[in-house]
Amino acid sequence: MRPVPFKPLVGNRDRPSARVLNQTTQNVNELVQSIPVVGLRDSSGLHTRQPELNDLEIKIFEVQSAATGDGVYNCYEQVLDSTNWIDTTGFDKFLDHDTNIVEVLNLLENDVEADYTPALALKDRIAAWEWFDDEGKARWVGIPLVPSTRRARTTQSATANDHITCNLIGNDGVEITSGLGSGIEVYCNISHGTALNDAIRRLANDDYLMVVNSGGKWWCTEGFSGDEECDCYSA
Repeated sequence: MRPVPFKPLVGNRDRPSARVLNQTTQNVNELVQSIPVVGLRDSSGLHTRQPELNDLEIKIFEVQSAATGDGVYNCYEQVLDSTNWIDTTGFDKFLDHDTNIVEVLNLLENDVEADYTPALALKDRIAAWEWFDDEGKARWVGIPLVPSTRRARTTQSATANDHITCNLIGNDGVEITSGLGSGIEVYCNISHGTALNDAIRRLANDDYLMVVNSGGKWWCTEGFSGDEECDCYSA
């Protein structure tokens, strides 16, 4: 097919009117605005494209330790273990892709108390994706693959205050005795009292509790009641 030769506009008679030019400009602007380009825009223009939900590449990471920054963890990327895919005896479905440290933000810890304790423990896992911060730097963020309510085991008897030291129980059912998730302080709600060693039930060393992390602080889901003395007499 032969190209149509360009015919230059000659004379005022062949020039488009102002109305036509304005309409054409409007049509082009609407076309540009309809293109789904997203990203970070500042005074210097539009920068690296921010992925949309259907563009996200989800990866699984395993927590190794707490990184600098509340809610941020040093993690290893995980891959599916082909051998254990059909396992029915409790073997792990994941293994380390490598031992390169990747920092991942737990989105459930995006705004915590100043006196902060991490909500995740050693070997917890996070489903994460890349997101750009306000300076255009790619960050990994995600949602943990662990229950919000967890088991913990006391490492001391009831104390003379409202909290007690515990170790979290890992996803594999094993108590975490060192590293992230060990030695956490669990706070308890005590009705009519302020001390666990003067409350019912009376906690002992190696007792189990159900706990949750709220705003960077661990709380026992169980309620306690302070002892009440009464005057007893015989009729």
